[in-house]
Amino acid sequence: METPRILPALKWLRGKWEILLALAGVLWGIWILIDLLMDVWVFTTDDAYISLRYAKNWVSGYGITWNPDAPKVEGYSNFLSVLLGAGFMVVGTDPVLGLKVVGVASLIGSLLLASWLAGRWSRALMAPIPVFIAVAHPGISMWSVSGLETSLYMFLMMLAVALMDLLSRRGWNSRYLSVLLAVVSFLAGISRAEGGIVFITIAIVWMFTLTPIFAPPPMGSNTSENSVVLRMVYRRVHRHLWHLLPVAVLLLRETAPKFGVLQNV
Repeated sequence: METPRILPALKWLRGKWEILLALAGVLWGIWILIDLLMDVWVFTTDDAYISLRYAKNWVSGYGITWNPDAPKVEGYSNFLSVLLGAGFMVVGTDPVLGLKVVGVASLIGSLLLASWLAGRWSRALMAPIPVFIAVAHPGISMWSVSGLETSLYMFLMMLAVALMDLLSRRGWNSRYLSVLLAVVSFLAGISRAEGGIVFITIAIVWMFTLTPIFAPPPMGSNTSENSVVLRMVYRRVHRHLWHLLPVAVLLLRETAPKFGVLQNV
């Protein structure tokens, strides 16, 4: 007797019900969130026009300045928003609309990443929780359409965390993920003032967990070009620039080998 085709499908669903339920919860939460975003779409904070004024003067050829005929004053704290605003003006798009769209897309991207991490670090049923937290907090929706960099900065931070999670599971030995993490961290560093601290922190973590790349390869093993370049750069920094670093970093240099990192370099 031939087995009905529906039985394999039922067996597959029985093993995937948590994932399907979590996916349904995430999509339902995002649907509610989009409805909330539409309700507050008209809100634009006046602070967004500060960055756009700098962007307008820049595109007009006066440089990144508040007043064209006055000394240059840095009155913004979100250089990435100035770049985006200038880019929208160059291509002829309404910069306010462009920043709003970037904010909404960044919010949805942040929540998808947070849901993915929640399911990855715990269990699949935990994935919808970040979305419903965002739905329950009206300020998240308002500031996402305000024209500010809030959601964009959150997306870059969540993306950096997700990349670090992937790198940690791969032994911090992926060239492309490492480059992408560096780019994302840099963008976070120019999106808000405190982003520089995050960029430096990620750079330090990345540097002191690169033992698989920096350590000399075993005799007779194949060595990638990436590993050779990284070891050469590190050894030159190690030899010529360590004395310029803060005392805390120098102390970390002395104590790190005791905990199994930066050995054999």
